[in-house]
Amino acid sequence: EGKGFLEAAEQLAAMTGVELPKYEENPDERRRRGEKLAMLDINKIATAFYREMLASPRGEPGRAYLAKRGVTTEVADRFLLGYAPNEWGLLADHLKAKRVDMQLAVELGLVRTRTQQGGYYDLNRDRLVCPVVMPGGEVWGFSSRTVSSQKAPDGSEPPKYINSPESRLYKKSQLLFGLAQAREAMQTSKRAVLVEGNFDVITLHQAGFCEVVAPLGPVEAATTQRP
Repeated sequence: EGKGFLEAAEQLAAMTGVELPKYEENPDERRRRGEKLAMLDINKIATAFYREMLASPRGEPGRAYLAKRGVTTEVADRFLLGYAPNEWGLLADHLKAKRVDMQLAVELGLVRTRTQQGGYYDLNRDRLVCPVVMPGGEVWGFSSRTVSSQKAPDGSEPPKYINSPESRLYKKSQLLFGLAQAREAMQTSKRAVLVEGNFDVITLHQAGFCEVVAPLGPVEAATTQRP
């Protein structure tokens, strides 16, 4: 679940009724833990925002893309799929309204800093957003797919996928897309199927092959993660 030793010990103790001896964290440990929790909270807020946008009138391009790919509402809900509208500051304004630490949002790759006029703008725009969910249910990052064929002003094609940047939270070579959704099926079938991309995972899950995951980084590193 991506937890450190102390977090895992605390969770297991709470589940089993064991009282742990008191442990006094030093200031650096306390700061790091607080920032990690804050980053997870920001990702949770962003996931809810993208989900809300997908269901809203602004989400029609995202819903049309899912319909084109034959993805049902049930499967979209299972993968917490969302949509980032083709507007520059919707998520940034939403995060500021929630009073989150915007520098942490920048580190997470959700927004970027406007260099001249100040403020922030959204990195994901006009994209179907796929949260990278850990088996514990926490969102550690995002992988977003363009749903538009519109080219950039310079005539170049937009990148098909934008993944969260490397951060203190998100290490793409150590993560698998779909692991949280596939873990139970992996345990039942005693196998894991590795495919190339997010929508390969989603469509195969919809077809009943639920032990399927995809790497977010080099395959050799990604396959070392265990369900």
